[in-house]
Amino acid sequence: MPRPGYVQGMAMMVVQLLVFCEEEPAFWLFCHLIGSVCPPGLFDADMKTYMAEETTICRLAQEAFPDLFPFH
Repeated sequence: MPRPGYVQGMAMMVVQLLVFCEEEPAFWLFCHLIGSVCPPGLFDADMKTYMAEETTICRLAQEAFPDLFPFH
């Protein structure tokens, strides 16, 4: 399966990097994150890895900050 060149979910990461970095350092940091830090398949077209990561992060946040999630 070909690797995606870009998927919409990447924008959230880029926006956060641009808050703290100028454009060029943000670009290189993003490249490093995608190539070396993020789990393989995070932005594959089926988004299975992304959804699994999101579910895990939400569950950890609910455990750590239960007052922020009163309906769960």
